Amino acid sequence: MGFLEAVEKRIDEKRAKWDAQGPSDFDAWDGAELEYMEDVRDELMRGVEPGAVHERLKAELSELEDRVAGEEVCYTFDWYDDHHYEKVFSGRLKACRTLLELYEKGY
Repeated sequence: MGFLEAVEKRIDEKRAKWDAQGPSDFDAWDGAELEYMEDVRDELMRGVEPGAVHERLKAELSELEDRVAGEEVCYTFDWYDDHHYEKVFSGRLKACRTLLELYEKGY
């Protein structure tokens, strides 16, 4: 199984789990996580090499960690939810870590 197929499998698993749980306060988190993985999948489908995607994910990891830490200290106000952006960045961070682990373990 290649990296693209492994990412698609992870997306399918995440979507099934999200659909089964129903609405929750963490929909923004789950949606951001799923969207991030789908963006990576789309990138791979366009022919970007898995190694290049891996390097980009590594570069984004520290930025996402900083964004989550910043939101934990002082959240960005949003009418939708006080901690909306913290949840979005946390979902993206979780997806980034998941995909890095998937790549580094050999899919």
